[in-house]
Amino acid sequence: MSALIETTTATNAEGRRRPSFAVAAGAIALLLAPITAWAAGTLESLALDGTSPSSDPTAFFAAIAANAGLWNTYGVLMFAMTLFTLAWVPAVWRLTVDRSPRWAWTAAVIGTLYAIGQMVHLVSWGVLNDALAASAEASAALAVIEAFESSWFFVLVFAPYLLGALLAAPLAAVALRRAQLLHSWSVVVIGVGTVAAVILGTDNPVGATVFSVLLITGFAPAVVRVLRDRASR
Repeated sequence: MSALIETTTATNAEGRRRPSFAVAAGAIALLLAPITAWAAGTLESLALDGTSPSSDPTAFFAAIAANAGLWNTYGVLMFAMTLFTLAWVPAVWRLTVDRSPRWAWTAAVIGTLYAIGQMVHLVSWGVLNDALAASAEASAALAVIEAFESSWFFVLVFAPYLLGALLAAPLAAVALRRAQLLHSWSVVVIGVGTVAAVILGTDNPVGATVFSVLLITGFAPAVVRVLRDRASR
């Protein structure tokens, strides 16, 4: 009898389990990930000041060397975004797998690949460029980057970042919608945010802000619902 009562009270009227602390924290990470993406993109833009390795490698590496504090903080924020991604992926899976297992597993796989890709991007862009700026001439550093990016193995391990950037958030949104934790408008908003990130980029204040605001707006109802379900018992 006690087991039956425990099972009943752990499930709300709509058939969902009471979210655990880990699931609630993972849901909050859905909002923290775009916030850190916004902060990282803003700092990256400030550090580089419009320079790029393709247009002016000397100015690009000089900007990184001159703004080492901003660049390293950008790297820390990108690492934090990876950790938040690793937190929301299992939370979304737990929240959606009972009602929509296919979408839950698809979102989990793509989300995990996205986190892997984020780490590859952090090392290949943030860490490598910082090291090159401190130890090599601009022309030699650019040659290293070009050789790095032309490697088939780099393309293989970097591909999850591109795949996840395009699909991770929309798939999570669809899974949450199927689990009745989001409305249809949230899925649309998150999809628009993803497309905006592709068009505008997230390495500038405008693109980073648009992306972050739309994702936060889209996922906020699900996070509020999860926190409310947890607090109600």
